Parts: sequence; C-alpha cells; structure tokens
Amino acid sequence: MTKGDSINVNYKNLVDSTLKEDYDQIEMLSIIYCAAASLYSPSSKLRPTMGQIVRTLEGKMPHKELWVVEGTQSASNDDIAYKLKTYTYSELAHATKSFTQGRQLGNGGFGSVYRGSLPRGKDVAIKKLYHQDSGQDQEEFEKEVNAVGNVHHGNLVKLVGYCNENSDRLLVLEFVTNKSLRDHLNDGRSNLKWSVRMKIAKGCAKGLAYLHEECNSKIIHRDIKAENILLDENYKPKIADFGLAKFFPITNSVTHISSHWKGTNVYADPENYNTQQGESIQQLSDKSDVYSFGVVLLELISGRKINDEHQVDIVKWAKPLMIKGDSVEINYSSLVDSTLKGHYDEKEMEIMIYCAAASVYRPAKLRPRMKQIVEALEGKMSPSELWAVQDVKFISRKPNELELQRPSLLEKFDFDLLAEAAGHFSGERRLRRHGSCEVYEGELPGSDQRKVAIKKLDYMSFKQNKEEFEKEIMAISNVNHRNIVNLIGYCSDEEDNRLLVFEFVANNSLKFHLHENGGSTIDWTRRMEIAKGAARGLKYMHEDSGHKILHLYVKSDNILFDDKFIPKLAEFGSAKIFPDSLTHLSISKFKQNSGYMAPEYQSTIKLTDKLDIYSFGVILLELITGKQPFGHFSGPNDMVNWAKPLLSQSLLEGKDKLDFVDEKLQEYNTEQMDRMIACVLACVDDDPQRRPRMSQILDVLEGNKSLKETIKFLNLNQMKSGN
Repeated sequence: MTKGDSINVNYKNLVDSTLKEDYDQIEMLSIIYCAAASLYSPSSKLRPTMGQIVRTLEGKMPHKELWVVEGTQSASNDDIAYKLKTYTYSELAHATKSFTQGRQLGNGGFGSVYRGSLPRGKDVAIKKLYHQDSGQDQEEFEKEVNAVGNVHHGNLVKLVGYCNENSDRLLVLEFVTNKSLRDHLNDGRSNLKWSVRMKIAKGCAKGLAYLHEECNSKIIHRDIKAENILLDENYKPKIADFGLAKFFPITNSVTHISSHWKGTNVYADPENYNTQQGESIQQLSDKSDVYSFGVVLLELISGRKINDEHQVDIVKWAKPLMIKGDSVEINYSSLVDSTLKGHYDEKEMEIMIYCAAASVYRPAKLRPRMKQIVEALEGKMSPSELWAVQDVKFISRKPNELELQRPSLLEKFDFDLLAEAAGHFSGERRLRRHGSCEVYEGELPGSDQRKVAIKKLDYMSFKQNKEEFEKEIMAISNVNHRNIVNLIGYCSDEEDNRLLVFEFVANNSLKFHLHENGGSTIDWTRRMEIAKGAARGLKYMHEDSGHKILHLYVKSDNILFDDKFIPKLAEFGSAKIFPDSLTHLSISKFKQNSGYMAPEYQSTIKLTDKLDIYSFGVILLELITGKQPFGHFSGPNDMVNWAKPLLSQSLLEGKDKLDFVDEKLQEYNTEQMDRMIACVLACVDDDPQRRPRMSQILDVLEGNKSLKETIKFLNLNQMKSGN
C-alpha cells in the first residue's frame, strides 16, 4: 500500500480475490487510503479523525487529503484559526447579557442573532447557531469558518470571529447599524427614496456577482431574502449569511430558507426544488440566487410584502403587471410603490423592472448572470438585451461540491519544509526578483505535490518583527479575486525567516510574452482581455475589497498568466492597506520602479490609488506599442512622454497610428484601440486628481460607452496635443 512517503497500491496482491475485480475503483481507493492513513501514518497526530474517515468513505472528502506526510503538520489544525479571533462561550454570553431577549436582533434559518458589546465598546452581531446533529466535528467547523472569513467585499457582512466550544457554535460578525431591508420595507414610517432603492439593488448585485464569479471558488448563497440584506448608516447594503449554507448538509426538507415562512417560500426558485415522492430535492445553481434576488427587486419596486395578509405572493401578483406573452409590458401605475408618489427616475425604474422580470419569470438557462444584472443596473446593458440573454453554458443539476468550496485556508509552514520545497533556494529554482526579495518555484510534499511560488523576504531590508509581519499577512489574506494571485500561506519564525507562499501561476509574465519571448506576439483580442482582467483585479483592490488596498508595484513582470492565459496581479504583498477614511500615507522607504512611477511621487512621496492608476496606464501603453517603459526614445527618455503627443493627435485629431502601434500587431479593432488610447491618456495625466478610478477605466475598456462619450467621460476633450 505504501512506498516511501506516498501511497503506492499493489491491487493484485492486496485486494480480496473472491471479489473477482467486481468493485467500484474509486470506493476501493478511498477505503485503502483510510486504512493506510489509520495504520501507517508515522505518528498518531497525523492519523485522521473518525469524522474525516466517515466523510471520505461517503465521498464528501477527497481521499488524498487523509494522507499527511511528516513535516506538514504545521499547516494543519493548530494554525488554521489564527486569522479570525476565537471567543469563549462565556465571553459572548457576557457580551449579550446572557442572550437576553432585549439584545435579540432576529431569527434566521441557522440561528438567532444578538447585539453584543465587546470590551473597548465595539458592537458586534453574534449569531448563535441552532444545534444541528450534522455529524460535523469541531475541526471541520473551524475550517469552514476560517474559509468563510477569507471572503471579503464591501457589500458582504464581514466575519470577525467565532466560538466553537463543546456543542456551542457562534459566529461574531460586524454590526451593521441600520437594520435589514425587510425592516425598512415593512415599516410604514420608513419610506425608502428611489435613489436609496437603486443603491441597495446595485450593491447587492455586486456582492452576489463577486460570490458567483470573482472569488477563487464560486460560492452560491442559497438564502437571498430581504432579512439577509443589512444596511449601514449610509444605506449601503451588505449581504449576510453568505457562507452559512455550507455548515449544514443539504437535507430533504423544503430547504432552510423556508423555515421562516408558512406555506410556500416565495424566495425559493421553483425550478430547482423538485418534488419526488412527496419530498423536495434541492437542485442547486447560481441561477437559484438570481431568482431570489429578482424577488427582492420586486419588493423594492412595489413596496409590497412578499406575502400579503391574504397570502397572495408577490411573484404571482406582479406577473400580469409586467409580462404579456413572451415579452415585458409594464403597468407602472399598479406595479410601482405608491409611496414614491411618482418621484423616481423612469429609465432606472424600467431597468430594475426588466432585471426582476428576467430573474424571476425566465427559465434558469435564460436568466441573466449576476454580472449582467450589475451591468444593466449601472446602465451598461440595455433592458431588452437583458431579457434576451441565453446562458448556453448553464445546465440545471444537483449541487456540485466544487462550486461550494471556499477559498483555500492560509497555512503556516516551517522554514525547513519550504527550504526543501524550493531546492534550498538554488538558482535553478529562482523565478524572479522583486525588490530585495527572491521568488522561487517550490513543490510542497504530499500526495498531490502541489507547485507553489515561494517569496523569500530579505530580513535586513524589512526588519519586521514577527507580530508586525503576521499583521501584514492578515491584511493581504483578505484579497480574494480570480485576477489576483492567491496567497496560500507563509512562514514566520523566531529566527527571522519571513516567507510568503503563493499559488504557482504557470504561464509566465506579461513582460516575458510581450518583450522577451523570442519575438513572438500576443494578438489584439488577447491584449484586450489582459487589459480588462488586470483592471478588474485592481478595481477589486481599490473599490470592492471592503478596504482601499494599494498594489504599488503594477508593472508588466507582475502580471502573470495561468494555463488559460487569465491575467493575475502578483506581488501585491508590497501593498499597504488603508481604512476607507484615508486617501494616502507617506512612506519614505518606497522605491521607484523605473518607467512606472507617477511623476508627482518624486515631490510629494505620497502613496495614493492614483499611483496605481498611472502604472496601469503604462501597462496599457506597453500593450499598444509593444515597447518597454524605459529605453531609447527620440526626444524624451521615457515612453510616456514620447507617446502622449502621438496618442493625443491620433485620438483627437484623427492622425495615423503607425508611429506608435506595435508593428507585430498584424491587425486590431480600431474602435477598441481608440478606447485603450483614451484610457492611457486619462491614466497618465500629470494631474493625479484628473486620473479616473479603476471602475471608470474598466467601464471604457468593456465598451460600455461610445468613443464620443468616452472622451467626455474621461475629460479628454480639453486636452491639447502634447499635454
């Protein structure tokens, strides 16, 4: 069964011959791994728990995860929970005055929520989970909680800690001050203005689009409803309970989201709750979330309760007021909330109605994705286009466990293990240099022999103590986006070893493919996709992660590609994290990157998001010209000053592009090229205040505005050639 440190099965001699090879091979492999891990693990602490064995035999846990090699135990349970704060039951009981009724904020499908006051006056929401006989042990619960703690977005409620004591499971969440959307919709004294309703719709759509499409692993919420949309003091919406569905098994009851409602659960997608022999079997997809979100939009539009006093549900009531045959035909006077008294933007109202109609009254395969709903709500997609969406990739099916996986947990590694994984930091394993740090290719021990990139920080340059370094790591670990290289773990020990372990991105860098790959070229379509992917990653860091995070090292060798050529921003470990109230921070140690650094840094030494914007403009310029940002240019000695007058004359005066477009580009889309040129000119503007935000740049790159609108949108119409 075993050879050295790995499983190597001799099936012929091992397996009972009376079976005559009549067995399920996957099940046999699972049972062999269970036996091997139980009997031949080098020490008792590396043996699996019985809960893990049960889940492996039931096919709920990959069998390879059972076999742990000596030396990797530092990445196991002891280090998982360090990011989120752990609380004792007595601490949380004290914070809620023993869960007194006066502190109760509400009930949900998973537990009761109380307002808690922690030491130093910090208010939190404490969710006391109902006891579930789910077979989930404490270790598994902690893994789940810490995985959910890795998911961060400005429109999602933040998980800050938990309690896992005997049979008591509690979650500690940020306290969102302005109650839930349900409270505001059902409270006759609180009439939400139309602008607030649009703000809530857009924010929720962005949070859900992040869960579905921008996390490293897709997360399906499964419980979208007005109670789970909380509002802060500025009516910014935050979706709650987005990770809790994974804590409990999918049961044959109607589903946890129906527990609060008598009769039919109006939010549940009828297409995905099929009845078999009197029991409801849940079929899960992200389109179920889209349906539930559509019901929330119906509430925002009409102001009605989802079930009125006559038990008429909102979905059935609204349909004849919105749909006629196969098209949308709106009866505004009967559908729209009368308390608005006609005070709403007609175009926005039409868009929201179309979003609701397409989400609720179309079959799952014809429903839009959340990303498309965001585009429609922001005016980037026409309502009729949304109604005609057809998702050819969508197939209705039962839950796929991979879709429910959380991002990988941050692991803590021993220095010796990482040194061996990286060939003791030999030159052969060196991938690149970043500042005073070397990055090496590594292979972690274990059955999967996972490839990683190991960044060895130079202690003499950083001189960070252990506590300060781990605080920085916690900030970096909040970053979770498909266009950003994923941080897997770190090493921090008393001997001043500081290392970061990142996912291995196999397909080299933009610098390599554009400037160093033996003259090979990247076609225009791919260059546009690189620009949009990198813009999405930076937009997430600046605007969507819940904090303002600056990258500070945006350059072509820090944009890496995976095997599908998806661009990923690397080396964001240099980034500093700021509270939303701050716009800059002075750091004298910041080192200039030749050609990418905005000119104002020399005089101000201030770090702002406008530095990243400038650097991104230089990246776009590289994609257009095929040139590196420093080198031999006629006249000025850097690419930006050389290119600005040429780009400006081309965009605003219609002059030829031959003088600056990469000669390797055989053909390109002229309209897309002009949009990229417009973005460059706006990004590298000498005045940082005039540079756009990343969301505006992405808007232009994705073609949501005409060229005329773009020039006006980016304030380029006043620009003179050469400025």
